[in-house]
Parts: sequence; structure tokens; C-alpha cells
Amino acid sequence: MGVDVDPAFVQSPEHRPDPTVVEASGIPQIDLSPLLDSPILDSGDASPQALSDLLAEVDAACRDWGFFQVINHGVPSELVERVEAAARVFFAMPAEEKRTVRRDEVNPLGYYEAEHTKNVRDWKEVFDFVVEEPAVIPSPAEHAGVGVGGLIELWNQWPKYPAEFR
Repeated sequence: MGVDVDPAFVQSPEHRPDPTVVEASGIPQIDLSPLLDSPILDSGDASPQALSDLLAEVDAACRDWGFFQVINHGVPSELVERVEAAARVFFAMPAEEKRTVRRDEVNPLGYYEAEHTKNVRDWKEVFDFVVEEPAVIPSPAEHAGVGVGGLIELWNQWPKYPAEFR
């Protein structure tokens, strides 16, 4: 009575986590209140030490864990709840609906379900977007250091449903 799992999701033994280690405590929490409480956003006169300390925390969390939880960010909880609800509706939709806004080689913004880590497909779906449009980035050729490709503009791809996801 086994379960068949697509081999694309199976990591080789040397990349699997140790099943005897059950440690999820200690996930870094980054407190952004110094940014909100400081005049750095208005005048640039914030204590360089406070900013340096915050950047060091983010750097350590990224280096040591690969992720972190942000607290005291100033985003109203009602907005967070609305965004989470819209995301749940979007990700519960059939795959063919989500793929209508799938990212590709030309536009890296939108839905994607086939990321890989250590040559194994991640068991996740993502939706990449930018806050301010257009996002202007170096062209892939320039970014790779091959020739001069100039800049390209990226625009979000939003699904028609749910409208709140936008």
C-alpha cells in the first residue's frame, strides 16, 4: 500500500536531511521596527549602527538558514490576511489556470512550479512579482557578462481570478 512519488521530487541520499534531527527552533526573527522608528526613511540621519546591526542580522540569517521571519514590519494584519486568502484561492486553482500566468525565459515574473534544488524538483509553487512596475533590470546577456544587452522592463503577470490577488 505504498504511495507512488514522482522521482523528480526524490533527493539522492547524500542530500536528504538527517531524520533523527528534529530541530525547527531558532528560526531567525528579524525585527524591522528600527526602520520604522528611525528617521532613516525620511532624512537618512538614522544611526548607522542600528542599520548596520539590522543588515548583519539579515546577512547571518540568509547565510546560516537561507530564510528568516520578519516581525514588526508595519504591514497591517488585515492586509496580510487578505493577501494570504487571495494566495490560497490562486494556488488552489487547477494547474492549467495557474499556468496562464507562468513565468518564462522572457519574463521571470508570474507563476512557477518547477524550481530545482540540488538537481531535484522542489515540492512547491511560487508566484514572483514586483511592487513597482516596470522593474528595470540588465538584460540576461549583460547580466551574464556576455556583451552589452542594455536594460529590459519587466511587468507583472496577474491572473484574471482571483481579482484580489492583484
